Amino acid sequence: MVCYLAPLAAVLLLFGGRKALHQENERTFRLGLLMGGGAIFGVVDHGWNGELFLAGPNPLSDVMLGATITAALALAWLAMESLLPHGRLGRGQWPARSARPLCLRPRALRAIGP
Repeated sequence: MVCYLAPLAAVLLLFGGRKALHQENERTFRLGLLMGGGAIFGVVDHGWNGELFLAGPNPLSDVMLGATITAALALAWLAMESLLPHGRLGRGQWPARSARPLCLRPRALRAIGP
């Protein structure tokens, strides 16, 4: 029942390690966000069902479930990273923004002026 502890520990270690090692890059930030989302989902789900601090009859099973959830989140992160431009982890850059700024005003109002 406390399977959310593994993703929660992973996100705390990840963000703590990033700060301690001064390794703040975009890839580890995205991994932390994904792990944090998994941990928040687990906390909300178990809180909703009134099982927030309960351990099941087999604590090893709970730990293994948490490890499986954490591994699945890490695999999802790897898949998302591989879908970045150029197909290389962390090497691709998102397409540059257009040189022309986005204008949300209708054409009729643009003709009048600012």
